[in-house]
Amino acid sequence: MVFFGIESAGSKRWISFNFFSIQPSEFAKVFLVLAISKYYSEVTYIKNNSIIKIIFPIFLILVPFFLIVNQPDLGTSLLLVANGLSIIIVSGISVWLIAIGFIILISLIPITWNLLHNYQQNRILTFLNPESDPLGSGYHIAQSKIAVGSGGFTGKGYMKGSQSQLEFIPEIHTDFVFSIFSEEFGFLGSLIIILLHLYLFFYGMKSSFYANNDFDKLVIFGLTINYFLYFIINVSMVIGLVPVVGVPLPIISYGGSSMLAVIISFAIIQKININRKTY
Repeated sequence: MVFFGIESAGSKRWISFNFFSIQPSEFAKVFLVLAISKYYSEVTYIKNNSIIKIIFPIFLILVPFFLIVNQPDLGTSLLLVANGLSIIIVSGISVWLIAIGFIILISLIPITWNLLHNYQQNRILTFLNPESDPLGSGYHIAQSKIAVGSGGFTGKGYMKGSQSQLEFIPEIHTDFVFSIFSEEFGFLGSLIIILLHLYLFFYGMKSSFYANNDFDKLVIFGLTINYFLYFIINVSMVIGLVPVVGVPLPIISYGGSSMLAVIISFAIIQKININRKTY
C-alpha cells in the first residue's frame, strides 16, 4: 500500500483495479482477528502467565499497524491495535501481563506524540481546546456539533439540513455521516441508529458466550469488538468526545471496502452460529 497504492487526500490507502479500488486495511482487521484467535486456540498448553503467550500476537498486531500508520492512517491503525489487544486480554492471560502491558503503553505516549504528523497533533490539541482555532483545525468539529444540535427532536427532514446542503461539513458520506443524519432526522432518528448498532453488538457478545470452542469465542468476540469500536469512535468523534479520526460509521457510511469487511465479519459470525446449532 505505502509503495504502490493510489494517493488521495495525502495518504495511500487504496489499491486500484481499474474498475474499482479496495482499502486493504479494512480487511486486515478481519484477518488479524482470525490469526490471533487461531493462535490462542492452539497454544492452550502454554501457561497463561508466560510472556511467550503474547509475543507472537503482538507481532501480528505490530506488522499491519506500522504499515497502516505510515499511509498515514492513524485512526485505523490505533483501532486495529485496540482490537488485537482486546482479544489478547480475554484469551485468559495473566492479569500481571496485562498490567505490565498497560504500563508499557502509557510510557510510550511521549514517544508516540513526537512521531505524529503535525495535522494529527493539531487534531488532538483541537479536541482538548476546540475554541483555540474555530476557523481552522476546529472548524469541522464545530460545524458537526451545530448539525447535531440543530436537528432537534425529529430533525429538519430528508435533504433539508443546512449544514449538509450548504457543504459546511466535509466527508458527509463517510466520516461525518452521523452528523448529517442527526440534523435531518433529529434525536429520534439518531437514537434508532444507536439502538440498532447496540443490538448488533449485544447479539455478537451473546453469540461469543454460547460458542462451542475457544477459537469460535475469540473470533466472534474480536469481530464484534472491531465493529463496536468503529461505531462508538465515529459517533463520539462527530459530537466532540474524541479527536477527529478517519473512521467510518459501520453499515451507514459510504465505502465499499468498509461495508464488505462488515458483511464478511457478520457472515463469519452467522456461520459459527449455524454450526453451533447443528451439534
